[in-house]
Order: sequence, then structure tokens, then C-alpha cells
Amino acid sequence: MLRPFLLRGVSVAALTFVLVSSPASAQEALPTIDVDAEASRSSSGLGPSGGRQTPSKETGYRRTVATTATKTDTPILDTPRSVVVIPKEVLQDNQVLNVQEAVKFVSGVQTAGAAYYDRYLIRGFQSGFTYRNGLKLSNVAGTEDVAFIDRVEILKGPSAMLYGRIQPGGLVNFVTKKPQEEAAYSLEEQFGSWGLSRTIADATGPLYTDKSLLYRVIGVYDRADDFVSFSHRDNGAVSAALTWKPTEQFEANFQAEYYNGKTTNRGYYRQLIPALALSYAVPGIAGRPANLPRNWTQIDPYLYGQLPDTLERIVLYADWTYRFNDSWKVSSKVHFDHNYEDQEYILSRGFDLATGNLFRRVSWGVTERNMWSLNLDLNGKFETGALAHNLLLGFDYFSINDFGKGDQPQGRGPEFPVFNIFAPYYGGVAWPVIQAEHSLAGGNIINRSKQEDFGYYIQDDISYDDKVHLLLGGRYDVAFDAASEIYGVSTASGSNIYGPATARCFPACDGHYNPPGKGNPTERKFSPNIGLLFKLAPEYSFFASYSESFGFSNSAVSFDNSVFPPQKGEQWEGGAKASLFAGRLTGSIVYFDLTMSNQLTVDPLHPSFSV
Repeated sequence: MLRPFLLRGVSVAALTFVLVSSPASAQEALPTIDVDAEASRSSSGLGPSGGRQTPSKETGYRRTVATTATKTDTPILDTPRSVVVIPKEVLQDNQVLNVQEAVKFVSGVQTAGAAYYDRYLIRGFQSGFTYRNGLKLSNVAGTEDVAFIDRVEILKGPSAMLYGRIQPGGLVNFVTKKPQEEAAYSLEEQFGSWGLSRTIADATGPLYTDKSLLYRVIGVYDRADDFVSFSHRDNGAVSAALTWKPTEQFEANFQAEYYNGKTTNRGYYRQLIPALALSYAVPGIAGRPANLPRNWTQIDPYLYGQLPDTLERIVLYADWTYRFNDSWKVSSKVHFDHNYEDQEYILSRGFDLATGNLFRRVSWGVTERNMWSLNLDLNGKFETGALAHNLLLGFDYFSINDFGKGDQPQGRGPEFPVFNIFAPYYGGVAWPVIQAEHSLAGGNIINRSKQEDFGYYIQDDISYDDKVHLLLGGRYDVAFDAASEIYGVSTASGSNIYGPATARCFPACDGHYNPPGKGNPTERKFSPNIGLLFKLAPEYSFFASYSESFGFSNSAVSFDNSVFPPQKGEQWEGGAKASLFAGRLTGSIVYFDLTMSNQLTVDPLHPSFSV
């Protein structure tokens, strides 16, 4: 049956700042933190940070505006939603190496444990989507490099009204660095345990004396070993950006990023013994991980030396804004993201408890993923009598196409010699074994999938005397999905790889899309968002809100061949916010009731199907 999943909780967030004004030596001097800077009301929205029309003059740890919450310049204290900003000063002072480390500063948010993708658990719900400058990304290969990020904004709770299909927990949005008007150059080196070495070079400034054209180039090289034997990473990335502002009314930004990473894939286990603990690090014995050294591994040094996992990513981004006057502007953004993943690893196919012998195969897969994301917004401020309006009208589009070939994660490649976990022998992997597996699986299509989303939205932030704020919004989505059967289907038998041995399509799966009746037809959904906020004093506000989400499509098959509705989320939220001691202490306390419905489970009468 379709079932709901309910979470209730209280979220408390506070950030404190201590100012040190006593003299200090050069070796002990702390970075200056300006906690009294006031926010500019001329925000450019969700575009990259910096440049000639910097959306905020704020520096240090304090941020009073988070554009992710409303796609406008409404201050956090006036926004009837839970939103958190992690500025670059926090990232720098804590020597954060990747964006997954950054979210540890935020209550109710944690990483979802994915090895190759940015995935987060927000208010208990996982999402494979992240956002870059307000545009959607899905299953990005590798993580966004923190050297390119100006700040991280996290919106908690259903966000479909502004961002379309997304899980109900919330979203993480990375706002990238942008060229600056003043020339600046920096070189940074970081060292750490297990051979960590990270170099960052950053150069920015004007190309013309009138500062109408600005540039920024950032390069990163990152390498490290690991406490696990034969585990390494060797990553490089570069970002190039231009800002063009020929007039006071018009501005355009262009960015390009390239990532190239090589890592060791540690593989994983499929220990199909219900009485034992499943472990993705070491085999399980008697319900717990086997007693092995912490540097133990089943991987082979040949894989990293000759065939490391390769993650390659190309990002192209552009935005423009035209201001008709001080109250009205139109803006647009477009983003293209190409991901290429080549993963070669060892997969266990069985384990003998009595002897400690592990039976392994080599597994290989290549995935290519292309994403387009764009939007168009019209934002204006006006008054009707005693009411002030901040109106937003918008449209956005997102598409993703996935293509994968190989045999993973089935591990149907050649078997290796028996591997004893208590007396491991390494060196059993050689090129002839890999070559045989590539020859076998090179033409096997694991999967094909595509997704398209169109969304139209309107939002009005209505305020009275800056003491009462009413946020009203609605969005209409049109979404389409198509995907092949799990790991491909055979045109000869129509069976997927889990079918009878005589019907399995490997190694000739062709990845045809689901036939009519099994796929997901075009789906339509209206998503509202309502919030009410009372500002009893400049330092305090109390709010309540209601929001919905339009989530993943349910692509599983029912026994009667019917199509399941998509997942949905619903949240009631209320709380208080405060900014005390001239902004030196900010905090919030929030109660939320969040439900996700239309989740599938196994059909008890027909275990091969869902209900």
C-alpha cells in the first residue's frame, strides 16, 4: 500500500561570536569579523556572489539575507521559513575541505553517506538533488569544490513552490564565488593526515580600467591517501569566471568549471545471510564486523595504479539581470552539467564463515549524465495602500539524461582467486582479467533514464508597517520520466536481469525504456506555500507556515499494471527567530510536523511487485 512517513521535531539553532580586541602577535592574530555590517536591499538574487553589485555588504559570520528561501532580498528575520547561511568565513576558519563537511554546522542536516555524490539528509529525508546558484543538480559526480563556493544556504522543509520536484526535507544551495572589482591574488596550501596535500590558487580583478569587465580564476589540486590500504585520491579542478556590466542597469556573469578526479573504489559486500550483519566495510561474523585491522581491504593495488575510478565533470553557467528601475528587474540563469564516471571495483559474491574465504568478482561500469537547468524571474516591489508587496513571477526548466553500460552492480565479471580475509594475498588482479571483463560487459546497457520538469510559479511577500508579513505562493509543475527496466531489458525475452537464468539479458541488455503502462506518464501538481510572520520588535519575530512538496516518481510496477502517483510532502511549521546584541547572537527555535506520503512497499501477496 502507499504509506505515509511522519516526522515531528524541534530544531534549535544558534550562532555566537566573540570579538577579541586585545593586542596579539602576528602569529596569533585572528581574522577581523565585522558583525555590524548591514545588508544591502539591492540583492541580485541567487546568482554568484561578489562583483560590482555585491548582493550584501556583510562580512564575517553574520548574514541577514538568504535568497534561497524566497528568491528575493527578504531578510531572514522577516522570512516565515527555516533557512541557514554558512558564509565563506566559517568555511575558511574551520578549514573545511569539502561541502559535505560544511553542513555539520547546521541542525537537522547531515550527509547521506554517498561516496561519489552530494547527498544530504534534511529533517530525516534524503535527497539526491543539490542546487548551484539556485539551479537544480542531480547525482553530481564528485562533490562541489569548496574553493569555488562563497556561501552555502540551506532551506529546511518542502521547497517545491520555488524549486519543483524535490524531497520534502529541504535543499542545499551552493552560491559560487564571483569576480571582484579590486585585484587580488592568493596561494594557499593545506597539509593533513594520511598524506593530505591541497593547493588553491585564486586570482581576480578588473580587465578594463572602468571595471566593466571582471575576471576570476581559481585552481585546486588535492591528493591524499587513507588509513585503508591502497586507498588514494588525486583530484584537480579549475574555475574561470567573467562579470560584464556595460551599464548600471545590466549585468551578465559567465562561469566554466572542470573537475578531474581519480580515486580508489573500495568495492562492497553482498552478504546474503539474514542472521549476519550486513557490512559495506568488512564482512560480518556473528552479527558484527569481523575482527580485522582497520587498514584491511579487499581491493587490489592494481586497480588504482592502472584503472582508478575516474570522475570527470564539466560545468557551464551564465546569468543576466536587467533593472528597469530601483523596484523592478528581470533575470535569468542557465546551467549545463556533464558528468562522466568510470568505476572499476571488486565485488564480493559470497563468504565462507568457517574458513574466512571471500569469493570476489571484478565489476565495471561507465555512466554519462547530462543536465540542463534554467529559469526566468520577474521581481518587483510596489504598494497598495498601506501594504508593501515584493512580487515574484517565474518559470524554470530542468532535464537530465543518464546512460550507463557495464555490469555493475551485478558483479558478473570474471572471478578472482579465493581471498582469505585473515590472510589476505594481494596482486591477483591483472590486465587480462580486466580486459576479459571489459570485453564481456562493454556492450551491455545497464540503464537509460531521462527526466524533464517544467514549473511556473508566483509569490507575493506582503508586509504591513514591517511588523506583519504574509507570504503567499503557488507553483504548477509538469513533469515527465522514462527509464529502462532495472539494469536493462532484453527485447527477446522482456525479462530483467533478476529473472530466470534462461531469460537474463546480460551481457546483451539493451536498456529499452519501459513500455506504456509501466513507466510514468506526464505528471502535474500544484504546490502551495503560505507563511505568516509577526515582528514584535526589530530583534524578534514569530512565524508559522504551511508548505507542500512534489517528490520522486514511483516507477515500480504494480500487480495490476497500474501507475502509482508520485511521492508528496506536507509540512506545518512554527517558531521564533531573534537577532540580539547588534547581531552578535542570532538564533531560532522551530517546531515542525513533516509527512511524506505515497511511499511504496513490497506487495505481501505478490512479492515481485509493489503496493
